[in-house]
Parts: sequence; C-alpha cells; structure tokens
Amino acid sequence: MRVQRRALRPREEVQERILAAATDLFGTRLPANVTVRDIADRAGVQHSLVHRHFKTKDRLLAEVVSRTIQDYADVVAQASDPTEGFVLGMNHIAENPAGFLALASARIGQTRLEQRRPSFPGAALHRQQLKAAGATRELDPAVVTVAALAMASGWALFEDWWMAAAGRRDRRALRSEIADVIRRLVQREAGLEPRD
Repeated sequence: MRVQRRALRPREEVQERILAAATDLFGTRLPANVTVRDIADRAGVQHSLVHRHFKTKDRLLAEVVSRTIQDYADVVAQASDPTEGFVLGMNHIAENPAGFLALASARIGQTRLEQRRPSFPGAALHRQQLKAAGATRELDPAVVTVAALAMASGWALFEDWWMAAAGRRDRRALRSEIADVIRRLVQREAGLEPRD
C-alpha cells in the first residue's frame, strides 16, 4: 500500500526552497556576507520572491533559527528518558549541522534576531524530562541541562576537529563513546539511577 503524502502547494514549495537555501548559506557564511540575491540564486527563484515570502533577510534568518530550534525540540520530545534526549539531540545536531551553524553565525555576526529573549524549547524539554525522571541532586536541572547541551552541541558542531584531536577516525564508535559520557554526566549530576 502506498502512503500518500500531502503535496506542497507552490507557495509552500517556494518557501521551503528559500529556507533550505538560506539555511545552507547562513551555515557557511556570516549573515552580513549573505545577500538576498545569493539566497534566491541558491533556491532557484527570483529575489523578489524572497522578499515576498519573508520580507527581509533578518526575518528569513529568524525563521531559519526558529525552525532549527523547533526541530531540535521535536527530536528531544521523542526521548524515553532524559539521557536519551541529550543523545538524540547531539545526533540531530551532528546530522543536521547547517541550521545550528546558521544559529552560531548569527550570534558571531551579532545579528539581532527579532526576539528580545531567545527561546530554546529543547532546553525546557530537557529540564522537564530531568524533573519527571526524579532528579534528586541539589544541582539545578537547568545547570545540568546547559552543561550537557554545551557538551553535546560542541561535540556535534566540531565533530571532525575533535576526532582529529583524539586521533580517531571511527566517527560512529567515537560518537557513541561521547554519548555514553554525556549519559553518565547527566545521570551523575542529576542524581538519576543509571539505566541497565
């Protein structure tokens, strides 16, 4: 039996192509070094369509960042326990680096996103998962969350560099070992019972 998927309407298809192109470009260059014409050329559309769908380059960057952090939260929500959430998140970043590199390039380039306070729903989910699992240590689950996020995202974004620094070439095995370190860190610092 064939599963039918809803076809994208032409408007949605154009938006998706523009977002994909913007994500790739913002993931390789600082936002100041990306033009609307660059994005349009990469997407295979007229530059006026970028303006029509997203108004400004800054709004487009904000949409790339918003989607990136929402996709991360969607992945974390699939976890069966808090440690798995961090590992799923790390793997998601490593396998989809462009959006996270775009987020980093916006920060490095001091691009002012339209939100006053950045929101990261994945971090809120991590904290909720820790609390629901019965984190017993006095260390604030928010601190455990940001420490594990820093480690997981740092690994994922610089995986090639860290592999070279470790003198290792076995990406899958080394990533698995890093995931185990993150699991143990979260378990220990949150006071969770290790899984069998």
